Amino acid sequence: MKANRDQQPRLAPTRDGVRPAIRTFVLDDDPFTFAALTQLILAGERIEIVGAATDGRTAFQPAAMTSPDLVLIGGQTPGIDAMPVIGWLKQLQNPPAVFVVTSPDNRGSQTGCLASGADAFLLKTGNLSVELQAAIHKFVLSRSRKEKPVRRSS
Repeated sequence: MKANRDQQPRLAPTRDGVRPAIRTFVLDDDPFTFAALTQLILAGERIEIVGAATDGRTAFQPAAMTSPDLVLIGGQTPGIDAMPVIGWLKQLQNPPAVFVVTSPDNRGSQTGCLASGADAFLLKTGNLSVELQAAIHKFVLSRSRKEKPVRRSS
């Protein structure tokens, strides 16, 4: 599969100790997800929306070309089932984390989404912002543990 982005760690702190924003692609037709993200951004979370699609048929190329760190997928997005999209994203050379955000009546798809490679499965409830923030923090921590600091010899 073609490279979708460079191999440099994207979430390592910069020299001033500040982490860059989490490059996020949103594939969802429900404004509820965007509202939860907006609340997180307003609360100071470093999230950069690098692309969005409301239909699964049009999401593949933009999702790959924007090189996201994180993809939020609506579990009932028109045009395609979430599971094949998750599988495709996880086959990219440098795959993003994938969070499925869906309505409580779609809870039955959790096993299939996680088996396809989803990193988190969140329900659109009144606590979505809190749960999304917790999942993002867990994601950032797991990525920073994988990144080894480069020591330069003098």
